Amino acid sequence: MQRRLKGLRLFSCLVLFLMLLAIQPVQPASSSSQVTVHPGDDIQSLVNSHPPGTSFLIIPGTYRLQSIRPKDGDTFTGQPGATLNGAAILDNFTQQGQYWVADVPVSSLHSYRGECDKQHPACMYPEDLFFDSKPLKRVAGLSAVGPGSWYLDYSTEKVYVGSDPGGHTVELSEAHAAFWGSASNVS
Repeated sequence: MQRRLKGLRLFSCLVLFLMLLAIQPVQPASSSSQVTVHPGDDIQSLVNSHPPGTSFLIIPGTYRLQSIRPKDGDTFTGQPGATLNGAAILDNFTQQGQYWVADVPVSSLHSYRGECDKQHPACMYPEDLFFDSKPLKRVAGLSAVGPGSWYLDYSTEKVYVGSDPGGHTVELSEAHAAFWGSASNVS
């Protein structure tokens, strides 16, 4: 009789175990997901709020001044017409004598790498200025500013342009990188 009770208890435990297994949700082997990114979204916030290995689908539009630090295994796919643009639009110019001047929130680095030739004496600085997506020539001093050129005074945070910006889209590159960091297997 005891042998039979022991067998019945063992059978009951096995049935209970199988029932518990049957009601547990099955987790997929990979928990990667796809996130759709829209113009105006903060891509870094989306990356921060999702696990490593997430796929981000960037739909058409312009994404300004986004600097993204991905996680391991993240994938970023831009649909045709999706543009990561590291430049700020400048539209606050005032004419001061022969210059058009705009305030810009930039600061200089402690040092810059490289050497410049005489035709491009400010080549080591990271910012560029564009009129209608075409770069203007950067010069090393205010006295060198003329038509088609520009100067950035870091101490006053002002851009000086020698051409009238009226009727043009004027952009100053500010973002140092679209993607950065040490994550692996990012595409």
